[in-house]
Amino acid sequence: MNRAWQRLVPLLVLAVFLVLRVIDPPAIQQARWLIFDTYQRLQPRIYDPELPVKIVDIDNESLERLGQWPWPRTYMAELIQRLFAAGAATVAFDVVFAEPDRSSPDQALEMWPQTLEVIALRESVAVLPRHDEILADTIAQLPVVTGFIFTTDEGTSSPARKATFATAGDDPRAFAPSFTGAVVNLPEIEEVSSGNGAFNSIPELDQILRYVPLIFRTGEELYPSLAAEALRVAQGAKTYIVKSSGASGVLSFGAETGIDAIKIGGSVASTDAHGRLMLHFTKSTPDRYVAAWEVFEEDFDPDLVAGRIVFVGTSAPGLLDIRATPLDAGIPGVEIHAQAIEQILTGDFLERPSFALGVELSYMVVLGVLLTLLLPLTGAVWGTILGAGATVVAVASSWYAFETHRWLLDPIGPSLVVLFVFGTATIVSYFSSEVQRRQVRSAFGRYLSPVVVEQLAEHPEQLTLGGEMRTMTVLFADIRGFTSISERFQDDPEGLTKLINRFLTPMTDAVLAAGGTIDKYMGDCLMSFWNAPLRDEDQAAHACEAALSMFAALEVLNEELANEAKDASRLQQAAGPAGQEPTASVEAVDKATELLLKQAADGHAEAQYKLGKAYRDGIGVPQDQAEAARLFELAASQGNAKAQRHIGTRYDMGEGIEPDRTKAIMWLTLAVNQGMATAELSLREVLVKASKEEKNEGERLARAWQPVGGEDKPIKLGMGIGIGTGPCVVGNLGSNQRFDYSVLGDSVNLASRLEGQTKSYGVGTIIAEETMKGAPDFAVLELDLIAVKGKQEAVRIFGLVGDRELAASEAFQALKQRHDTLISAYRSQRWEEARNLAGECTGLAPHLEGLYDLYRDRIGHFVEEPPGKNWDGVYVALTK
Repeated sequence: MNRAWQRLVPLLVLAVFLVLRVIDPPAIQQARWLIFDTYQRLQPRIYDPELPVKIVDIDNESLERLGQWPWPRTYMAELIQRLFAAGAATVAFDVVFAEPDRSSPDQALEMWPQTLEVIALRESVAVLPRHDEILADTIAQLPVVTGFIFTTDEGTSSPARKATFATAGDDPRAFAPSFTGAVVNLPEIEEVSSGNGAFNSIPELDQILRYVPLIFRTGEELYPSLAAEALRVAQGAKTYIVKSSGASGVLSFGAETGIDAIKIGGSVASTDAHGRLMLHFTKSTPDRYVAAWEVFEEDFDPDLVAGRIVFVGTSAPGLLDIRATPLDAGIPGVEIHAQAIEQILTGDFLERPSFALGVELSYMVVLGVLLTLLLPLTGAVWGTILGAGATVVAVASSWYAFETHRWLLDPIGPSLVVLFVFGTATIVSYFSSEVQRRQVRSAFGRYLSPVVVEQLAEHPEQLTLGGEMRTMTVLFADIRGFTSISERFQDDPEGLTKLINRFLTPMTDAVLAAGGTIDKYMGDCLMSFWNAPLRDEDQAAHACEAALSMFAALEVLNEELANEAKDASRLQQAAGPAGQEPTASVEAVDKATELLLKQAADGHAEAQYKLGKAYRDGIGVPQDQAEAARLFELAASQGNAKAQRHIGTRYDMGEGIEPDRTKAIMWLTLAVNQGMATAELSLREVLVKASKEEKNEGERLARAWQPVGGEDKPIKLGMGIGIGTGPCVVGNLGSNQRFDYSVLGDSVNLASRLEGQTKSYGVGTIIAEETMKGAPDFAVLELDLIAVKGKQEAVRIFGLVGDRELAASEAFQALKQRHDTLISAYRSQRWEEARNLAGECTGLAPHLEGLYDLYRDRIGHFVEEPPGKNWDGVYVALTK
C-alpha cells in the first residue's frame, strides 16, 4: 500500500467517525456515560443534612406496623396533619390517589354481602364522611403538593395546573418531554391541592437514571415536575420562568437549541435542551429518611421535618419504586425528587456547556489529521506516544472541567479517533505478524491452557523442558458417588461421557473466569492452579472465588438434569409401595410442614428425611418416633445417606421401631459407603455388639441392596473441592518426546487429600491454612487439626462456606463465634459444653448438620473412651 493510501484510508475513517459523533448513536452515548458516571463516583456531590429536604418513607417496617398498602386516606390525612404540626414547610406526595378509598365506609359497604342487615346499614353509613373527603379537606387547609404520572395512553384525564409559565426565547413546548395522557388524582383531591406535579423519571437505555425532567408537555400545555412544584409551593411562587435558546440572540458553534434554565421562585435550575436537570448524585444515605411509622409515634422529634420540604414516598421493594443511578444499583424513586431539590438549592449543577460539541469535534479533527500525517513518517512507536499523549490530555482536560466547573466534556471521541486512525494505519503489519502466532495457536490450542498458548505464540523458545519454584494455589474438584452414577451408565458409555463433559465444561469456565489454569482432567476429577504462568497476587482469593462459582454452576446443572427427568410419575414410583400419606394425625401444620407432607407423600427422599426429623423432634407436627422411623426408612430406601444413618441407629437402639441389628449394620454400611464419617463411628459401635452371623448377614444385605426406583431416579451430582497453597515446582514437565505445563509439590498432594475429606466433614470445599490466610475476607470455619493420609504432620483445615458478603453478615459472625467456641471446648475436652455448642451451631446452620453430627459422634466416643491428658486434638485420617 503506497503512502497516499496510508493517509487516505485513515482520513476516511476519521470522516466516518466525525459523522458518527454528530449522529451520536446509542453505543457512543453509552460509552460517554460510563466515563461521566465514573466521574460522579470519584467525586459525588456532598450530602448536607442541613438542607431543607426530607423524605417520609413508607418502608417495610411501616407496612408491618400500620398495615398493607394502600393505607386508608384517613391515615394519609393524619400523616399530613402530624407533619405540618411538626413544622413542615411543604408536603409533596410521590403517590397517586387515583381511585376512591376502598376502606371508606361507603366503598366497604358495597363489597359486603347484600343481606338485609347490610342494606339496613346504608342510611347510617350515608352520614359518615368519606375517607377521600377527609383527605381533601386536610389538603385544602395546608400547602400540600399532589403527584401524578404522565402516560402515552390517549384519552386519559388531563392534570390540573396550579401555576403559570412565562418564557424567554424559543417556545419551550418544542423541547419538553411530551406525553398524551396522565394518571391523575381524584378531582376532589387534585382541585384543593396547592401544587400538582408529575413524578415521571426517564432512565437512559441502560436503565440508569441520570436526568430528571423539570417540565413536561401534553397537548399545548406545560406542566411542572413534582420536585419543581414542591420547591415552588415552599417559596410561595406562582409562576415558572423558562429560558430557551434565542433569549440572548447568540448561539455557540455546535450548541443545541432548546431550554437553558428554569427559574423557580428565587432559585434557578440549569437544564439541558429538553428541560431536564442533569443530576449530580450523592450516595444514598439513611439520614435523608424518616420512617412513616415514626411520624405517628408520640415521641416523634419535630426537628426532623421542621422548616423542610417533605416528600412522602416508598422504599418498600414490593411497591416497585426503585431506580438505578450512577452511584447506587437501586434507590427509592422518591429520593430522586429530593436530590433534585438539593441540587437546585446548592447550585451544584452538572451541565454540557453550549460550546462542548464544537470543542470536541475540533479536537478530534486536529488530532486525527496530525496522526494521519505523522504515522508514516515517525513509525508506530512515536505514533503510539503521540496518540497516548493526546488521549491523556483529553481525559485530563475532561476531568479538570468536571472537577472545577462541573462541565461534562467528552473524552471518548478523541480516544476513539486515536484508536481507529492508529488501528487503520497499522493493520497491515498486524496481519503479517499474526500469521506466525496463528500457526502456534493451531498446533497447541487443543492441549494447553489459552494463557500458555498466548505465551508460546509470543515466545516459541519456551518450548523446552524445565521449571521454577513458586508459591502456588492448587484446586482439586471431584464428583461425589461417581461409582454409583457410572453403574447407571454401564450400558450407555456415550451417555456417561456426555454427563462428564456437561460437568467439566462449566467447572472449567469457572476456573478460567477466576484466572486459573487447567492442569489436567482425570476422569471425573479436575485439577487447576493459580499464579502460573502469569503472576497472581490474589491467587488464594481467586481460587476460593472459583470454588464458589463451581458450586453455583453445579446447582444450575443439577436443576437441568432434574428438568430432563422423563416424567413426574417416575418420581411417584420412587416412593415404592410404602409411598403413602403420613399416618400420624395432623390437625394443623404451618405452610412449610404442609409442603413437606405433600413432597414426602410424592416420594421425595429429602422431604421424607426432613419430615422424619420433624416427627422426631415434634417441630410443626406431633412428636411421633414410629412415624419418624417410617419416614427415615422411606428416604433411606431411595439412597439418602443421612436417612440411612438415622434409620440404622434406630434399628440399633429400637427407637420407634423393633430392634434389628442386622438391618442396623446394613443401613449404616450403606451410609459409610457414601462417605458419611458419622455413620462410620455409629457402625463401629454396632459391630462391637453384633454377633458374627449378624455382621455377615448385614454386610450381605448391604451388598445386595438397590435403591427404590433405581435408574428412574433423576441424577443429582455432588462435588468435593480441596484447595492448598504453598511452594511448588511449575513448568514444562515430562519427557523429551512429550511434556505438559504442570505443577508438582506438597501443596498438590494436600489439595487432593483435602478434596477427599469433604465427604467426611459435610462441607463442599476444604481449604488449607495458607489458603485461608491468602483469602481472609471469605466466610470460612475452622474444621479440624488433621493428619491426612500419607502425612504425619497435622495441618489446620477450614471449610469455605461463602463469599465476602456472607462473611460480613451478622448471621455468619454469630455462627463463627459459636463455632470457634465449640472447637476450643472440643480440644480442651470440655465434652458437655462442646456437645451443646454443636446443637446450637446446627440450629444456626442446618446445612452444616453433617459437620456437627461428626463432632457429636466424636464427643460421644471420647466420653466413653477419653483420649488422655496429652491429647493434642489431632484427628488422623485413615482414608484419602
